[in-house]
This record gives sequence, C-alpha cells and structure tokens, in this order.
Amino acid sequence: MIRLLSIIVATLMLQACASPQLHLQAWLDPAVNIESYQSYEIEAVQDGEQFSRINGMLETAFSLAMEQKAFSHHSPGSPADIKVRFMAHVTHGQELRETNIPTPKGIYTRHNMVAVNEGSLLVNIIDSRTNKVIWKGSTIRDINNLDVSKLTQSRINERVSELIASFPSRN
Repeated sequence: MIRLLSIIVATLMLQACASPQLHLQAWLDPAVNIESYQSYEIEAVQDGEQFSRINGMLETAFSLAMEQKAFSHHSPGSPADIKVRFMAHVTHGQELRETNIPTPKGIYTRHNMVAVNEGSLLVNIIDSRTNKVIWKGSTIRDINNLDVSKLTQSRINERVSELIASFPSRN
C-alpha cells in the first residue's frame, strides 16, 4: 500500500513539473481609487475568425472575474466607468538560443534553433472618462502541449482569474 501511494505521489509531482509555467506581470496605478468605478465593458482588440471563439470565451471569463470583484456590466445607453481591453496572441515559430559552456580554454557558445509555441494575453483596464490605463497585466505561456481547439471555458476562467488577481475588488 505504501509503495502504491509513493508511486502515485511521484507521478503527480512529475506531472506538476511538466506543466508549462505561466508568466504573469501586472501593474496598478497607485493613484487610482477603485471605489470610484462601478461599471465595466469588455473590448477585444483583435478581430478575425481565428480569434472569434477564443474572444467569446475570454469575454465570458473577464465578465465573471469583474463581477467577482464587485463590478457590474454597464447598462445599454450609459457609458461604462472602465473598459477591459484585451488581446490574445499565439506565436508559432523558431528562435535562436545561445548556450554558454565553460571549458578549460574559455567559454564555448553553442547556437541552436528551438521551436516557439507561446500564447499571450495582454489586458489594459482603462478609465473611460480620462482614457488612462489604471491597470495592466500580461501573461505568456508555453503552449507546445496544448490543443487550442480543446480549450474549455472553465480553463480560460481559471487563467483570466489568475491574471487579474492583482486587480483590486471594489469592497
């Protein structure tokens, strides 16, 4: 029994190490009073058929995240206090990488090409009255082992929630 439990724990640890790391960055304007904002609207920056499915899922995720932070979706006919503007981007290509290898005779530099498959999400939250960015965040993730066609709404909700975790709630 202990051996089986050890194998399960080792397998889970290996899976956790193998999952691609999520790189998050965020910034909040220190002069902002979040309580002065109540409503939001969401706007995708890029268009196109390739993004229509993902944009729809991202809009749903941002709506859920903003409502959890006590913001309400703006009413038709009235302007929103803040705009959540986002852009998703997928990069497939190659990158030249250098590796410095110390040797007794000096440093040997090895060059090699590696495949790059990254997904990024950039977000600006903008004060609608002043058109100034009050919060911005970005995330980049290696998507080598991700089938974009199999993305689920719950997975996107988790990623968006992680990204805007540093955006303050109204209460």
